[in-house]
Amino acid sequence: MGELSSYFFARGARLAGEQLEDHEDLEELSKTADREGMQSLSYTQKAKVICFRLLRHTRFFGILLLASVSCSPRIQKKNNN
Repeated sequence: MGELSSYFFARGARLAGEQLEDHEDLEELSKTADREGMQSLSYTQKAKVICFRLLRHTRFFGILLLASVSCSPRIQKKNNN
């Protein structure tokens, strides 16, 4: 539930009309993906664009969805050792 405070801070800033620097960078990356296609982006950039678009459309429920996704079993085993 640690994601909730970030959500409410971002929502408050949006309602106040402020833009976050990271938001501007992600918006530009999303526009680049629209212009040049997703093929022109690295895997990391593609993941950022996909998450940004998901969160832009689903807002709070997108945060809950992304927060509930567990790591792969290999990563979980590595962390348990």
